[in-house]
Amino acid sequence: MNAEQLESTPDTSFAAPLHGLSFAKRRHALTTYIADEITRLARAEQHTLQPETKLVDTGLDSLGGMELIGNIERQFGVAIPINTLLGSATLGDLVARLEQSLGTDPYDDDASSSPMLPPHARVQARQSRAVGLRDWQLSAPLFLIPGLNGTAHYLSPLCQALGANRACIAFQAPGVDGHEPPLGSIEEMARRYVEEMRSIQPHGPYAIAGHSAGGLVAYEMAQILREQGETVSPLILIDSTLTESEDNADQSDEVMALFEVIGVYCRLSTEPKTPISANHLARLPADQQRQALWGLLAGNPAAAHVIAVYRKGFAAVTRYRPRVYTGPVVLLRSKGGFPAEAAHPRRRVRHQFSSPTLGWADHCPALRVIDTPGDHFTMVMPPHANTLASTMQELLDTSAPINLSLERLRPIARARTIGHALIIDEEGVHFDPHHADVREDPHPILSQIRERTPIFQDALSRWWVTRHADVSSGLRNKSLSVDARQLDYTHRIDDDSAKPSGVSSWFRHQENSALARLYNNFMLFIDPPRHTLLRKVFSPLFSHDSVQHLTRYIDERVGALIANMRMQSDPDLMRDLALPLPVSVVSMIYGVPEEDSAMVTQWARDLGMGLDTGMSHQAMQKAEHSADSFTRYLRDHIARLHNTPASSAPTSLLNVAEVIRNGVTPDELVAHIAMSYFAGFETTTNTIGNGTLALLRHPTQFARLRDDPALADNAVEELLRYDCPVLYVLRFAIEDTAVAGQSIPRGSSIIFMLSAANRDPAAFPDPDRLDITRAAKHHVAFSHGAHYCLGASLARLELQRVFLALAKERFQLVPRGVAWRAAFTFRGLDQLRISWQTPQAMS
Repeated sequence: MNAEQLESTPDTSFAAPLHGLSFAKRRHALTTYIADEITRLARAEQHTLQPETKLVDTGLDSLGGMELIGNIERQFGVAIPINTLLGSATLGDLVARLEQSLGTDPYDDDASSSPMLPPHARVQARQSRAVGLRDWQLSAPLFLIPGLNGTAHYLSPLCQALGANRACIAFQAPGVDGHEPPLGSIEEMARRYVEEMRSIQPHGPYAIAGHSAGGLVAYEMAQILREQGETVSPLILIDSTLTESEDNADQSDEVMALFEVIGVYCRLSTEPKTPISANHLARLPADQQRQALWGLLAGNPAAAHVIAVYRKGFAAVTRYRPRVYTGPVVLLRSKGGFPAEAAHPRRRVRHQFSSPTLGWADHCPALRVIDTPGDHFTMVMPPHANTLASTMQELLDTSAPINLSLERLRPIARARTIGHALIIDEEGVHFDPHHADVREDPHPILSQIRERTPIFQDALSRWWVTRHADVSSGLRNKSLSVDARQLDYTHRIDDDSAKPSGVSSWFRHQENSALARLYNNFMLFIDPPRHTLLRKVFSPLFSHDSVQHLTRYIDERVGALIANMRMQSDPDLMRDLALPLPVSVVSMIYGVPEEDSAMVTQWARDLGMGLDTGMSHQAMQKAEHSADSFTRYLRDHIARLHNTPASSAPTSLLNVAEVIRNGVTPDELVAHIAMSYFAGFETTTNTIGNGTLALLRHPTQFARLRDDPALADNAVEELLRYDCPVLYVLRFAIEDTAVAGQSIPRGSSIIFMLSAANRDPAAFPDPDRLDITRAAKHHVAFSHGAHYCLGASLARLELQRVFLALAKERFQLVPRGVAWRAAFTFRGLDQLRISWQTPQAMS
């Protein structure tokens, strides 16, 4: 796209006629338009595209993809992020995203509400004449989550025993029908079910129950709903226990899954059968065991899908680490326990079935345990199902009814989650780092990738590195560059497996833009020997000893910001503390006036947006404008510092004349100051938000810090590890090399997954558990090697002082108070809204 194209106004000539079409015809028209554009841009003679065709398989290169998005934005007057083309997204997903942006509704063929209609047409559209005079009051439905095999039919006897006055809605696991891949984490399942549940029942109170492993999903659903301000009453765990893997054993073994699923079928059958004997099976060779077990399932056409769901689910169960849930929880514990013979003899796990609370006591302060007849399986089958249902009915009778207004009686809108964050199949790993599930909680997804492979190549030929040892060594590999301009694809690259990345393409095609000029002078993107000189000049400002004298200033600033936050009617820890603190500290170092903070803050945030590959065209234009304004501002500021006598100069730790004498150019000095602000946001700001949220979600850890302030230094390292502020960093191979045991040809792009490395159990035992006493300083949150974060000592000091100050306060999350940034590279919050606890609540 050239500059003239970028500045052109939207041409919505194609979009205008769509309002007269039915939904099916609108979708066909949109699909045809996009398919034709892809065929043209991919330069294919005849490219037959289907809705299920992955966009990364269409032959579009990075620049072609950018042009496609630009054409769609201009044609329809919408904003579509470039990340829509990445990961596992299909042509159908792109069409659905465009439909969402246009406001078209598959459940409403009356296009009168479309934003493409002129205002007078919308005013004259037919309005409903129905008026609700009294709401419909009824018992809330009971949402049920079944066990590991993912199918829900075995819970039918329980639902029948509950009676006809309450609806029972069960969620079958994704993948049991073979229409989509199974999910690999409890967190993903919970988000998926909550989204669908709220499309059925938009508001609480909710009644949720989960049997066996389904109880873990129900528990996580309750956590999500509670943070959204909804009530779950009751939350019922039906013989659900916490389980951990022994010695990182493989829990997805096919033979173990077959044995256990067949055993479940036998025990839950309407005519119970005797499960296959483990001793008999052990006499057979491994291949014959597998063959014999599959033979027993020959009459079940869905068996292969169920086994795939079970294997994924069992690994997810052993990986899950629940947070404290303060709402009421009822555990219905089977008197007969879990039959030991139901587990395969080689299954190496630690479960809590022998515990009176099945392991939930430390997580549920409001836990109530009720023993019920039967064992883990028979408790939900006749005749014990009647007793179980009677107990559940007593709990459900205490729940508040729901009122259905006229608006809620209108046709429900189906939950619309586009694409999958992760698919792991026989073809390899298909990862969409831009998916909403990754934004909400990347760690369960990254853990699955790390367990599968230390390195993989995506459809754009980028290599992703997952494990701590490989990430740490790779960041020190001198054959890898941080400078995309090092790659000359016309002369140096002759390997078909190496393709230019979107970042390198952008850098090479935008040399004259203010944004690229600024980035190209960032120390982050410069290799030795120039990087060595710049680091030598600027590192004294940020050494451990140099920043210690800032402690008093930081404490005073933190105290003032918290005091101001207490006066806000709607305190937001990101807006009121996490954002302004790093700006104040960096401004003090460079003598930038405090009254310019708001302006500088916005410019620096836009610079961070410009580095994210998920940015829209509008976001890129905004970042370009901010880069130009920030550059001109800093040039003027540096000139004032340089020309003002030391006796009357503003407070600044920067000696401009000395820096220039040491060989730093004015453009490099401008870029370094801008980078200091930007880096403050993407490390300190993000970690203040991520770390505070982690402590609020783990109140026992927050209490430990409050009781023992000496843990502050260690807590900072653990919080940096636990929820890393930077998810990924990018490198380019300037010569053939090897990473994680894989040969990497020159010209390749390598993405080091910092967050995945920081949750690697080989480096951090039980990595999904927050433990502020853990020795975690070998994390890679600040990178490793030559480009180790220059301001790490300053960031650590700020974080230590902030968390010590926050530990003295008493506050809590407010409903819907957490919002994550829509970012690819960085992991941070847009908002973290809190409320202050009263003395009565504290007592």
